[in-house]
Amino acid sequence: MKKNILNYCSVVYKDIPKFDYEFVFIDGLNTVSPIDGIRKFNFDLITAVQMSSKPITCFIDHRLSTVYCYQNIFTKKKIKYDLSKNLGIVQNVTQKDLIKDWNRYNFKFNFFDKELIFKNLSD
Repeated sequence: MKKNILNYCSVVYKDIPKFDYEFVFIDGLNTVSPIDGIRKFNFDLITAVQMSSKPITCFIDHRLSTVYCYQNIFTKKKIKYDLSKNLGIVQNVTQKDLIKDWNRYNFKFNFFDKELIFKNLSD
């Protein structure tokens, strides 16, 4: 299944069991969508966060696009990447960490690198 957030296109499992998740592991190298063959990020952590009342820790195996998108959605304070292990590490994300109101004030322009950067309000 396909979902979009913050103009990032993602894939997500169609049926994710409803639990109070505390840990999520996003596995593997395959970041290409089976729907259209285009590289996407994995949305499953967001789904788990929306269902859970507990803080969630997550490991993301090799999926750089997923780590990048989650850093922009949850902030770089919550999402780190260990280059030596090719592992994204997500620490204690909750529903409160999800930005609910997307608007132009959520973005800033980095003039040095000439890039648009999402700024989570908790940054």
